[in-house]
Amino acid sequence: MQEHPLSGESKTRTLNQTRSASTVGRRAFLRFGAAWIAAFPVISPLVSQAGLLPTAIDKESGLSDVEVFPRPDDEAIGEAVEEGPLFLTFDDGPVDSTDIILDRLAENGQKATFFVIGRNLDKTRWRNLAVRSLKEGHSLGNHSYTHTSFFSLSRQQVEEEMRETHKRLEEVAEEAGLKGRSQILFFRFPFGHTGSKTNYTAASKVLTQLGYNEAWWDLDTEDWRMRVAPIYRGSRVLGKVKRVKPRDVVLFHDRARTAEILPSVLQILKNKKLTSLSMSSYDSRWMRRWDKKQATEEETMGLL
Repeated sequence: MQEHPLSGESKTRTLNQTRSASTVGRRAFLRFGAAWIAAFPVISPLVSQAGLLPTAIDKESGLSDVEVFPRPDDEAIGEAVEEGPLFLTFDDGPVDSTDIILDRLAENGQKATFFVIGRNLDKTRWRNLAVRSLKEGHSLGNHSYTHTSFFSLSRQQVEEEMRETHKRLEEVAEEAGLKGRSQILFFRFPFGHTGSKTNYTAASKVLTQLGYNEAWWDLDTEDWRMRVAPIYRGSRVLGKVKRVKPRDVVLFHDRARTAEILPSVLQILKNKKLTSLSMSSYDSRWMRRWDKKQATEEETMGLL
């Protein structure tokens, strides 16, 4: 009699093969997960979507391909809290969306700080937007020249990234008629990466020489995720904004989708009776919490 496919020895052999395949599958999955965790700190700076600077492909970011987000009256607005200042900041400009962000801020009487990429200022149209922002009472911050993680640069390259952008910021200030005026200068590390201890030491030296303060943040809206993850919609960003408090420095990115939801953001601030000021009004005494935050991050990365 012919043996049944699932009886006796064949059944045992089939089960063993299934268990073996399952074990191999689990092992492969675990190996992949471990490799990904180990590699993520290295490859993440190379992924422009993880933060920040528009890639060469994204040099014409308009609103034509932007999904529609709810208007302010469609959102559950946060409850009012104690009136006070806060500081909206936008990284990685200037780009085309900067023009729209400036319009929305002007319509609502709010000020902000734009942490700019030096090479973006080499493009006339975008440079003019930086000039406009200064003329309208906003501040510009230094966000390096190419927005490359300081973990992947040499000490000399770190210094060049900072100085080249500083040079262009001085030129923009002159074009805006602000040459010679005393300004509080801020620098924000690309991706929030200070780099190796050697690079951070070099960067700190340049910051001191040029008169910069380090600029971190109290609330990260993670708005960049809207561009790379379709499930991360504007409502999630607004949910974070509703937790904002007086004196908070709020991190946004200069993106078309951020510009699209900005009216809702500003409505939340209005309901909370919060006014955004430029970082030129920031009290240096409030930076102490950043010192603690930075020390914690460096200890985590084994830099201290």
